[in-house]
Amino acid sequence: MNSKAKLEFYGPMEELANSLIKFNRQFGNSRTIQIYCTIRLFTFAYATLIINFFGNLTNVNVKENNLPRGKIGKVKFFFHDEIAYLKEILGNLLSDYSELNRDDYLQFKSKIQKNFPEFTIIANELEKYIDIDYLEKFLNKKQNELEKNIVFQDDIDTNLMRKVIENFIENKLPLPISFSNTKKIGIAVKKSIKETIALAVKEMEKNSSDKIAKGKKRRTKFEKDLYQIWKIPLDLLELLISSSIEIGENQKNKLSDGKKKITNAKYVALIKIHARAVHIGNEIFSLLRCGYADGANARWRSLYELTAIFLVLSKNNEDLSSRYLEHETIKRFRNLKDYQQYSPKIGYKPINKKQFQIAETTYNNLLKKYDLEFRKDYGWITKNVLGDRNFKKLVELAGIDGYYSYYNMSSDSVHGGPAGFLRMGLMDNRQDKVFLVGPSVFGLADPIQNTAYCLRLINATYLALNPDLDNVLFSGMIITYFQDIGKIAVQVQKKLERESLI
Repeated sequence: MNSKAKLEFYGPMEELANSLIKFNRQFGNSRTIQIYCTIRLFTFAYATLIINFFGNLTNVNVKENNLPRGKIGKVKFFFHDEIAYLKEILGNLLSDYSELNRDDYLQFKSKIQKNFPEFTIIANELEKYIDIDYLEKFLNKKQNELEKNIVFQDDIDTNLMRKVIENFIENKLPLPISFSNTKKIGIAVKKSIKETIALAVKEMEKNSSDKIAKGKKRRTKFEKDLYQIWKIPLDLLELLISSSIEIGENQKNKLSDGKKKITNAKYVALIKIHARAVHIGNEIFSLLRCGYADGANARWRSLYELTAIFLVLSKNNEDLSSRYLEHETIKRFRNLKDYQQYSPKIGYKPINKKQFQIAETTYNNLLKKYDLEFRKDYGWITKNVLGDRNFKKLVELAGIDGYYSYYNMSSDSVHGGPAGFLRMGLMDNRQDKVFLVGPSVFGLADPIQNTAYCLRLINATYLALNPDLDNVLFSGMIITYFQDIGKIAVQVQKKLERESLI
């Protein structure tokens, strides 16, 4: 094959092939994109080969080969549709899904032999000129390069863009790029798709104000209707939370005994747990009044855990509370290790080495101070307090294991298992008929009564730390006044079931 043929015929193909290979690597490990790139390369090669036949139907070539010049126009007219088709393909190579291969070329050559046999010499000369055997080797080599396993950065943006491109290809939609962009196919496709997305976002923003206003109006009406149904138990729960805040402030002042800083580890732990429990109570209430029973029940799970820990710490000496507070360092260091490992994958900076070493030293010192068991999730509990250290045994020790089955059910809403498909916001006969994606007025009874139970228990236990007259009276009031929240909530739910409001 002479150098001129290689430059004129294989030069553009080499450029396209390299560009397609780079494009494929940019969005690698996609069989869809690999096949697309391979087909586009083969199509370009054979479309170019065929169109070159007509390009060589010149007076000079015809005369040199002793062919009838008067037939040039007849040949081109006969293949008029094919010429237009090939020009369309080559003009829109990356957005056109037509396919050409060696068989298509041989069929074309067969048409020449049948209808204009004397002109077959032009095709044969062209094959010699470009070395048709080399063409097959060239295309197979590039196909192998396209189909190699590719290592690429598996980030969200790349994955998303790959899915978009695959969607274009699978649905035979024109990729937003012309053949003139071949040197930077990947960049051009990304830019075009992002521009399309930006236009879609602008269009969405035009209607956003109206949609937001309608959404707010709809939510306001829904929450008003829900409150009318659940008014009594919700009001009682809100009052219990407000009372809990007051209890927390009063008890902190009493336990500090006028001192600026509380040094008793037991008091520090209980004050912190009580504050966190009240905060979670507020979160639960917010979810309930908006109609999200499953979310409220998921947050109750944390409240139940805190209640068990609060009760166990309140019954034991200061040393156990110290262990509990120091155990936070164990969990924090484990989190730091995980962060160090995975932060590069999300493009975040790792923790400073010195800071990490300080945390690791503190971690190791705690293990020396206590024992290797201290690194486990419930390692802060001493064996003389609880031999089998797990949450189920902890709630048994706290005396609140009657609610353990509710805890398991609340865990389903937290985790990704199939049991989480069961929605508290739907009655049993609707579970497989409706996919709940928003709020519901149904299902609030369990999280209301469970939250009330835990807050009453924590408050009563907290007040009993220093049983003066005020605390005794307050504790009695809390237990008596709020003991029927659960019963009232269940009555409301049963009424809903009877009236089939959902």
